[in-house]
Amino acid sequence: MKSRVIWIGLMAAAASLAVPALAIENVAVAFNTPNGGQTTGLYSGVVTLRVSGTGFSLGPRINDAFYDVASQSLNTGYYALGFDTVPLVPFSPGRNVQNFLASPLPAFSASSIYNFKINVGPTPSILYFGVMDGVFSDNGGRFDITVGVPEPASWAMLIAGFGLVGASMRRRRLVQA
Repeated sequence: MKSRVIWIGLMAAAASLAVPALAIENVAVAFNTPNGGQTTGLYSGVVTLRVSGTGFSLGPRINDAFYDVASQSLNTGYYALGFDTVPLVPFSPGRNVQNFLASPLPAFSASSIYNFKINVGPTPSILYFGVMDGVFSDNGGRFDITVGVPEPASWAMLIAGFGLVGASMRRRRLVQA
């Protein structure tokens, strides 16, 4: 009996450790200001992002978070998604989100939807997003960013953990009967 209680406790602890980060936050990032959008929550370490949307920040040239859409070439300078843990300022190519990647650079996506991870540093901070441009009067469009997207493996571990806890509880009830 005592070993079953310990076993159930261990299973419950494993299930609780497998719970994915549920702090999901959506941020709309306008192209017409260096700080197009920011989180309300604080984040640290490696954070998962889902970014969608396009806009123009150099005349009619359409770009998404990483690429010039027409040429499918990488934006390495001023027209890509910008990121920092402090408010962004115009003409800051060093704040390009590519410099903070904790996962491989996503390949070009015709849908302009990208899932990737960034390293935001050890200190819990508000995350600031924008477009690395200097003249915002000719810009248009926006990025929609979801911060803290749980990974499929985390969900699988969560479901498996709850299944094991449920199975062991059911077995315990059958043994007691």
